[in-house]
Amino acid sequence: MIKPIIFEGDDSSYGWDKLTISFAFENKPKLLALINKELMKYGLAGRIEALEVYQELLLYLASTKDFDATRGRGNLESYVVVCLKNIVKRAVSSYYKYVSQLVYDTVCDDEELSAIDLMPDDGKMPDYIDIEDEVRSAECLRYKYGVDIPLLVYLRFLCDDDETYRGLVELLLGIKYVSEFRALEKKVRQDEVFIAFISALSSLDKQDALKALKKIVYGAESIERALQGH
Repeated sequence: MIKPIIFEGDDSSYGWDKLTISFAFENKPKLLALINKELMKYGLAGRIEALEVYQELLLYLASTKDFDATRGRGNLESYVVVCLKNIVKRAVSSYYKYVSQLVYDTVCDDEELSAIDLMPDDGKMPDYIDIEDEVRSAECLRYKYGVDIPLLVYLRFLCDDDETYRGLVELLLGIKYVSEFRALEKKVRQDEVFIAFISALSSLDKQDALKALKKIVYGAESIERALQGH
């Protein structure tokens, strides 16, 4: 189920007599095909109904201001396509939040880090989702939030105890205080790419997850050898 959209326009913006709406109606088959193409990137074609996404797009366009060529923001088609891709991302985010959850440990000592833990629920990732694609897609997160996210997740899978994990996070990533970690948590928990990344990894056992992560984590082998020799 797609999470309801928070409309960005005001009451005066709402209406169906718009260039964007007309374009969406006239090009429905093309937009449905594009929706399915976008869903395939996430391995969710068939899991999320393209028609439902299309309907959400119409509601969104009806609630926002119409396309205005004088603003110099490309043409009508590109404007609608950008809106559509954002709706698809919301649909994907809602799907992954439904089938899995991120669990965060709570600690009382402000001098310690909370630890990201992964706990998939009874729902399983579709068999046809390409784990390697999901992991490669997460490379865009590397410095998006000022921290190497793939390395952070790799350390969580690598370390069997929280003390070792926290020590490596401080040493390799420079995150020392719980306030820094919680601020990071708030950001990544709303990131669709991160949600898909974690959901894919949480469907694997530890060794398979580490194997997948090593392909995008710089110095992974060296870190693992150092930890084993410690």
